[in-house]
Amino acid sequence: MGVTSEGEATYRALAATTIDLMVPGNALHSIPLTADDQGVNIAITDNGVGITQENLTRIFAHGFTTRKDGHGFGLHSGALSAKELGGALSVQSDGPGRGATFTLKLPYKPEGSINEKFAS
Repeated sequence: MGVTSEGEATYRALAATTIDLMVPGNALHSIPLTADDQGVNIAITDNGVGITQENLTRIFAHGFTTRKDGHGFGLHSGALSAKELGGALSVQSDGPGRGATFTLKLPYKPEGSINEKFAS
């Protein structure tokens, strides 16, 4: 099973939200992609406004937003999409002014290794 277009859409929405919430003049620290026997992990770390402990428990809830023009659907939708794909969307922040890291985990199993494909 490869990463689907739904997984790609979740990643793009997460990146857009992260960029939107960064403090002007600051930047993303990193967007590493790692893989293990469980799947792929994409971690987006910024040095933006950070997230309070209270909001960490609510950030993926439908309708929750801290943005004046927000609707509270983006992160909720992303978390649901990740779950439907057998993965997860999580967040970590050390608090206001400390940035945040969102991690998107998606299952991935290659359809056989390169050695299997040419070993006939």
